[in-house]
Amino acid sequence: MNVTDTIQTRRINAEPTCSSRERKGNAPFFGPLIQPKLTVNQPNDIYEQEADSMADKVMRMTTPAHNENSFFKPVSDNIQRKCQHCEDEEKLHRKENSDAATQGSHALDNYVGSLGASGQPLSESSRQFFEPRFGQDFSGVRIHTDSVAAKSAQSINALAYTTGNNIVFNSGQFSPESDSGKRLMAHELTHVVQQGKGIQPKLIQRAPGKGDAQAIIDRDKLIKDIKAEAAYKALDAAKRKLAEEIITEIKKKPIAEQNSYYLTQFQLLFKTVTQTPAQITTITNAKTDTAVADEAVRVAKPEEAKNKDMEENTAKDPARAGAFERVVGKWGGGAYYIDRRSPTDIVIKAEVMLTPTGTGTMDEVNKIKQMKDGIEKAASTKGYIVSLTFVDVAGPDTFKAGVNPEKWEDATNWSGGAPKGFAHELHHMMAYEVDRYNYIDYQARNDNMVLEDRLYWFRKELSKPAGYNDPTSIMDNAPHPNNLDVCTVAGTDMKMCMDARKKMDDEAVPASEKKQFVTPDSIKIGNGDKARIGLDMHIDFLPDHTRLHVFTAKEQGGEYKAGASRQIIGDPGKGGDYGVALSAVSAGPFIRLEARSETTGISVPSVKGTYTLELN
Repeated sequence: MNVTDTIQTRRINAEPTCSSRERKGNAPFFGPLIQPKLTVNQPNDIYEQEADSMADKVMRMTTPAHNENSFFKPVSDNIQRKCQHCEDEEKLHRKENSDAATQGSHALDNYVGSLGASGQPLSESSRQFFEPRFGQDFSGVRIHTDSVAAKSAQSINALAYTTGNNIVFNSGQFSPESDSGKRLMAHELTHVVQQGKGIQPKLIQRAPGKGDAQAIIDRDKLIKDIKAEAAYKALDAAKRKLAEEIITEIKKKPIAEQNSYYLTQFQLLFKTVTQTPAQITTITNAKTDTAVADEAVRVAKPEEAKNKDMEENTAKDPARAGAFERVVGKWGGGAYYIDRRSPTDIVIKAEVMLTPTGTGTMDEVNKIKQMKDGIEKAASTKGYIVSLTFVDVAGPDTFKAGVNPEKWEDATNWSGGAPKGFAHELHHMMAYEVDRYNYIDYQARNDNMVLEDRLYWFRKELSKPAGYNDPTSIMDNAPHPNNLDVCTVAGTDMKMCMDARKKMDDEAVPASEKKQFVTPDSIKIGNGDKARIGLDMHIDFLPDHTRLHVFTAKEQGGEYKAGASRQIIGDPGKGGDYGVALSAVSAGPFIRLEARSETTGISVPSVKGTYTLELN
């Protein structure tokens, strides 16, 4: 949202009117309003349409685009200013939060006028994401997320609003690393550009949110448009039922996210034309050829060659004879054998038989087998070894997968690609039915996947619990399993396993290097090299789906960048002691720790304890 010479909203239907600059009485800051200075605009005005459109455009970009300035076109005077005679009023575009009354006040005006250069700059990671996509320099943007900022947003029923270069967020709305948070930020940054280019000077702007009647109208129209897509009309009865189920689930989401994210992505799913089997085969086989060549270069290095049979030798250790337990897998009809006597010394044995199907050939099968060592290395991590054996004849516990390059790779179709991808699929076979990445973001527009499968995974994403996705997991795109992956495959008591592996991480660091911390104080962790951090924390109250975030800076008091994050495993609604391990923290040497509810985005208070550091 932004401040100019009239306030605009999506709910109030009357035209903006002039109002006195005088306010009677001494009403509290966010109390009943008398003769408010700020009035409210029409829903769905030209600026909000532009902000919504740009937010969608930014989130669709797979690579930074250039010359986005042309997106921001000057508008005619009658659109730019709906109240030309109200020269002394302010204009507000806000992202609405509920059905509460929408008004401005002198107190809000005073707060907006006092912002100046306060607040925090846009983080470096956010600037790197948004600036190339907008073609703009956002170094002057200031972010406001404190309690006063939240109350000011609440006073006008806003999720967020923009005034000049200042973006003000309501409680829990500032989430720069999440998709919904990026979308809201893109919307507000559009308003920054609008004002900076003189399209709408001195403007407070907001976009619609939950409770906005116009957004409901827009949503229903978008659903109608989706059902008019040729690909939707071509669905058979079963697939149409699934599509209707998806729409029903989308309607349960916050209205702003329904329109700007879920339904937009759902429409793109039907607009995306799947490539032909021949095209997909060519693309897939090219990826396999590249991966095989890269793997050959890797194993030719002396330091890699000496570890080539490490996984097999570990699994054959006579000391482990009789220690392996049989565990039935999730995909591929097989079972794996695991020595899980110690959570910090887990060894797994698994057999896989690959069979060419579709456009696949034995040549493609053999290429994948050549990457066996790379698959084992990617599937393993500290205290967790995976020994993989490819077989030509299936036994009773052999996992089975086809090799069909004309279809997308999954747990039962090792169609081609790199070792890390096959290590990911092996973990599907063993323990994971569902990925930990966002299916909607990655698959809705995947033209290498047939529409039926894209529908299935879209629905599956909507059924995931909040906080399930995890970029540090091999079930997303991490290079190796994290501790949660390891403990999931182990199938032992989760807390016991996680605590033991956390202790393993801690013990790698001398006691003299353990440091005290109390968030959000800064901690110096060394020279900024990549580090592995183990944390023993006490948290007074743990809400649902809590994640610990590490922010790093090059100098004390400098700009902090988002670093690693890890879900905290514990009992929601209670306090207690918790252990978390994070790796690949590399932008230091100063770090700041914050535990945040993934459901509300609100920081968890009173996180304190000790941490250990291991430089990689």
